[in-house]
Amino acid sequence: MEPPTYFQVTMVKGIFRSMHADHRLRSLPSGVTELKDIFAIAAPLPILGPVAEALFLRRYMMALNRERNAVIKQLAESNDWQRYLPAYGKERAP
Repeated sequence: MEPPTYFQVTMVKGIFRSMHADHRLRSLPSGVTELKDIFAIAAPLPILGPVAEALFLRRYMMALNRERNAVIKQLAESNDWQRYLPAYGKERAP
C-alpha cells in the first residue's frame, strides 16, 4: 500500500486458485482522478480452468469491476464516502 496512490488486494483463501489486483490512482491535469485496476486471476481447476477463464470468467470479472467502479465513482462524487471513512472526512472537513 502506498496511500493515496496505490494498493494491492491478494486473495488468501477463496474459490480461485489465485487472484490479486493492483489499484493505482492518479490525478489528471483536468482535476479528475483516474483509477486503473490490473487483475490477475486463475480458475481453480488446472485443466478446465483456462477454458473457463477464456469462455466466461474474464468477461464476468470485467463486468464486476465496472460495477464496482461505478459504485466507487458515485460514492466519491457525493458525501456518502464519509460513511466509510468518517475519521478522514472529519480531518479534512473545511
